[in-house]
Amino acid sequence: MNGLVLTLIFAVLNNVGYGLLLLLLPSGLTNVFGSLGVPNFVHAPFYMPGAYPAYERVQLTGNFRIALLIAPVLDAALGVFCAPAWRLCRTRPGMIVRAAALPTVAM
Repeated sequence: MNGLVLTLIFAVLNNVGYGLLLLLLPSGLTNVFGSLGVPNFVHAPFYMPGAYPAYERVQLTGNFRIALLIAPVLDAALGVFCAPAWRLCRTRPGMIVRAAALPTVAM
């Protein structure tokens, strides 16, 4: 076989394996947290800034498709606005936990 084809096959298999590893890790953590009854707040700061504007736009317009178009734009603007604060929180130990929990509780 050609060296380029072998490299491509190796890269695809490597990335599929890595993707499966990324799938297994959160699945296992979800099972452990679920069986212990521990709430998992890790992903909420990523979901809430997009979900809340979408919910509000559905309430205002009554149309889910319009909300689906507007919410990502608002989420991107929020990300640009909050990026300097996140960079500051990453430089101080212990601040990232409070910075991740605060938007979850606030929303």
